[in-house]
Amino acid sequence: MQSVSYLKEVLVNLEQNVSIVLLNQKQFRTAIDFVLDDIVKKDKQVIFVSFTMSGEEIIRKFGEHNLIVIDGFSEEQRDTDNIVYIGNKTNLTKVQMAIEKASDKKDKIIVFDSLSVMSIYNSKKDLGKFIYLFNNKISLEGNTCLYFATKDSIDEDTVENAKQFCDKTYDFSDIYISSIHVK
Repeated sequence: MQSVSYLKEVLVNLEQNVSIVLLNQKQFRTAIDFVLDDIVKKDKQVIFVSFTMSGEEIIRKFGEHNLIVIDGFSEEQRDTDNIVYIGNKTNLTKVQMAIEKASDKKDKIIVFDSLSVMSIYNSKKDLGKFIYLFNNKISLEGNTCLYFATKDSIDEDTVENAKQFCDKTYDFSDIYISSIHVK
């Protein structure tokens, strides 16, 4: 398993910030799993918007406690208590409505697993507008939002546009540790 100690800075500075984490493809899944595993243990509602993994798989991996998944990966199905299906990746309004439907709790952490996938299905203009409006809403409510993106899979202009609306940007895309085995 990869070392993910570089992500501790993200977790320490997470509260009431809107942040973007840029990773390389090899870090992506391990990094998201590490962060989700940490934040679902907090006493806050976690809303995980996933475009790369099914809601069922995420719930199986991390449990139902404090976790609601907005599933943009699977085909649209009947919603459950912990999974809201959006089906259409191009409808960013539907993504926002699903997030609002998922939880009315005041203190929440929203995590998007792939700004890269969102950029494939949406124009730069539409995605930029969504990020701007959504981040303003998150900031006004005093909530936390974290976007993940694979740097080599997303247009540089889209990254720059997203970064200007975020409080913090973490670029770990040049870090890669194949594995560390300590005896």
